Amino acid sequence: MAETPPNANDDFISLPKSEAAGDIDGNVRGNDTNPSGPALPVHSVGGSTTNVGEVVAGSDGGTFKINQDGSFDFDAAGAFDDLAAGETRTTSITYAVKFTGAADVVDVVLLQDLSGSFGDDLPNVRSQFSGLHDSLNEVRDVQFGVASFVDKPFSPFGGSGDYVYETELAVTGDKAAVQAELDSLVLRWGNDEPESQLEGLLQLALRANTGEVGFRDGAQRIVVLTTDATYHDAGDYAGGDPNNGDAVIDDEDYPTIALLKAALEAADITPVFSVTSNVLALYQDLVEQLGRGVVVQLSSNSSNLSAAITDALTTGVETIDTATLTVTVTGEGGVIVEPPPPDCPIVIRPNTINGSAAADQVLAGIDGPNTFYVSATDDTGQDTIANFGSSDIFVTNAKLFDGNNDGFVSFGSNGVLNMDSSLPGGGDDTVAFTGVDAGVGLRYLGQSCVGVHVYAEGTVRPVGAKESLLGDSSLTGDAADAVKDVFFFDTALRLDLGNDKIDGFGTGDLLVTTTKISDSNNDGVIDFGSDKTLNLAYGTDVEVNGKGLTKLEFDGAVISDGVEYFVYSRVGSAVGVADVSFTVPPVGGELLVA
Repeated sequence: MAETPPNANDDFISLPKSEAAGDIDGNVRGNDTNPSGPALPVHSVGGSTTNVGEVVAGSDGGTFKINQDGSFDFDAAGAFDDLAAGETRTTSITYAVKFTGAADVVDVVLLQDLSGSFGDDLPNVRSQFSGLHDSLNEVRDVQFGVASFVDKPFSPFGGSGDYVYETELAVTGDKAAVQAELDSLVLRWGNDEPESQLEGLLQLALRANTGEVGFRDGAQRIVVLTTDATYHDAGDYAGGDPNNGDAVIDDEDYPTIALLKAALEAADITPVFSVTSNVLALYQDLVEQLGRGVVVQLSSNSSNLSAAITDALTTGVETIDTATLTVTVTGEGGVIVEPPPPDCPIVIRPNTINGSAAADQVLAGIDGPNTFYVSATDDTGQDTIANFGSSDIFVTNAKLFDGNNDGFVSFGSNGVLNMDSSLPGGGDDTVAFTGVDAGVGLRYLGQSCVGVHVYAEGTVRPVGAKESLLGDSSLTGDAADAVKDVFFFDTALRLDLGNDKIDGFGTGDLLVTTTKISDSNNDGVIDFGSDKTLNLAYGTDVEVNGKGLTKLEFDGAVISDGVEYFVYSRVGSAVGVADVSFTVPPVGGELLVA
């Protein structure tokens, strides 16, 4: 597996207006994580590396200064002086950390020199492939393709039948096909000593985002160029037009190194030059000029080439993780005191907003999963959640009134949730949810801890679906398999839904999630083995039982009301995405093909 990258986690500060009048400081790295060591330095602020250590305006007032070591200062700069008692305003700034590590999925194209002088080295390339393939695939998903180059097909550079680049075999997971392609390569001419290495590498880079080379989406791209010769570059063919950097191979000069550098960067390709000892220094200098790549001496076995490719993987993948520093300022008429939430992990996780103060408040989260907590047993006022989204949860310390006990809590005729309707004597504490269908309201997910009740947006659950709730849920299909049962796991909420079980998963049944189930070889088949357990996101496991069932197939994804659903069924079944219904139908048939 690839190294686990660090996480830049969001930071939240809430304070009364009187405290916001002075400078506020802290360190954003305090809650960031890095499994490989200490928290990483700040790479950029507000989307720009030049903002690190500089004063930058917040999204809605005030200024932030975030330094490379994560320390920060916030200055309200008078932006919150107009807040009335109980009124809140939020301002924020983003920052990012950068991590360099190795990839899980890698595509390697073997770009072979087929000039006549390479004849004594080509057998080494053929014989070392099997060991190279097996060693790289021990811990990663690595596939290979084959391409070749010789030189321009005319004197003094080459002869008839020569060429500057050809794609021989697109990237494939078929080891035998790659070996067969290598074994079938035929040496050409290549009249003078330098060859078209630079032009061949340029042409491969220009084709990288087409189907010709076959790079997989999301894979790290490595090109192993194997040669025993020096290279031609711009000016060697003065009789041709300057190389214009397109994928048309015509009567042009060789490319400049600068042109090749730009193409490799655009295609996100890391070159590995596997070369004979006589040109080792030349290609080490080329790597310096390209600003990327690795050089290794070609030998009779694959061990040093495997090590060089691994080095290219370790140094080639950059992951940037972005987080937000948010400051919420509350106007005072006396300091607003919020009753603390229960001591339960679900309400002390990042992005938790406590709306339990007696004042009327506008609660606003960030993009992504938020937890909104409002006490049902305290005087909490008339609050509004400004941006309650499909991946957010609403948490309270008493179960909300559900008149027909169907697991859905709809709102009143005024479109707001009455927090006190379940309590003796009632009350007038309410919460308005911007963007939530009042007629459907919220759906109940169960208790996270004793007395801590969790709700989510009602329209997200597919119509008629049997949903996994908090705790260990047991879901059952019909014994006769006469009904198309839909089993729903809302994994985008980022909750551990427990160790669940589905019995009677039949040929007409579907499993639906809101994050895609891991498919290590991307073949669209999810094999969960003899224990019949699927590992879903964020710690949720589900044992799926059905006659002869050991795997599921991915039927595709569909977007409904901004939520992406991933649909799975038995391999070869006749059901699929079209058999899932939603309260808000997909707009324009937004079906995403598997």
